[in-house]
Amino acid sequence: MMYLSLNNQPKIFLLNDNLFSLALEQQQLENYGYTDITSFTSSSDCISSFASEPDVILLHNSIESGQGQEILKRIKRSNPHIYVVITSSSNDKDIADGSLRHGAFDFVLGEDIQKDKLKMVLLRIMQIQSMLNNNKAVYS
Repeated sequence: MMYLSLNNQPKIFLLNDNLFSLALEQQQLENYGYTDITSFTSSSDCISSFASEPDVILLHNSIESGQGQEILKRIKRSNPHIYVVITSSSNDKDIADGSLRHGAFDFVLGEDIQKDKLKMVLLRIMQIQSMLNNNKAVYS
């Protein structure tokens, strides 16, 4: 299982084939103070980089012609401990439900990224990781 680095900064991968959205997401994360961010425009490049042990992947649902759900499944099969947050410009309940069913940690609409929902999701992930780290220390 992966744990946040010593400086409590999660290693974040962004996976989005829309360069404009990718740049906006990266800028928003930097505005929140995150620094360990790697961007990808293809799922194969992202998955082949798992050796660097990302904590969180922000996956845009419509990447590679709407293959976000399939990519989510591949990510979770490769490493079920990575927190995957689906971003989407669609408010489709079926997409959100399917994402959560296939192992996504949360679902964030593109418009909500600017409203700090993404910040709250990442803080929740960090809180969970902190609790896991504390439990690991107690039971080690």
